[in-house]
Amino acid sequence: MIVRESTVAELMDSVISVNSVGALVLSVTDNQTAEITIENCMIAHNTSVGVLTSVSGNGASARAFLSQNVIAYNTQGAVPGAGAIFSFNNNRFVGNSADGGPFGSVPFE
Repeated sequence: MIVRESTVAELMDSVISVNSVGALVLSVTDNQTAEITIENCMIAHNTSVGVLTSVSGNGASARAFLSQNVIAYNTQGAVPGAGAIFSFNNNRFVGNSADGGPFGSVPFE
């Protein structure tokens, strides 16, 4: 799945599996934002990365917010790249070659 600039998306109760990159949050346009909140999903068996943020535009941003996910058996679990990944600290990582990080922390409200 790819979330591109000028998009704010939510994904819940889903499986993202058997891709190169499970969820790619990508912003290549100047001053644009791509953002996704992923909650209660299984992100597994992706051959490269489970969740990846990537930015190449000037002033662009890419953000992923993760809550209650199982991120398992990917080559890398979650990689902020040039963007940012925030966690509610309730995700479970298992069996990845590397879990990834660092992640920003988001407090519960």
